Amino acid sequence: MLAFEIYLNNQKVCTAGGDGLDTLTSTVGFFKKQAQGQPVTMLTTAGVRLDPPRIATWVQRQLQVGDRIEIRLVETTKADEPTTSEICAP
Repeated sequence: MLAFEIYLNNQKVCTAGGDGLDTLTSTVGFFKKQAQGQPVTMLTTAGVRLDPPRIATWVQRQLQVGDRIEIRLVETTKADEPTTSEICAP
């Protein structure tokens, strides 16, 4: 199966993936907090399975200035278990 190896500051965070996934994404998002006005930058790696409908998350971490992210596309027979897996509406 194809999977993502996620590294943060040269340390491996996880191998994300699964045979039954329809989508696997890893994103960096910048968000401005409404109350304090302080920006937040997050690294998120998640996958979606459509049947049955589930969202699995491997990484959801706040980033700091200077953090280095590396994502490797790998072929593997085993990925790490997600940290969360939730039923989602179809």
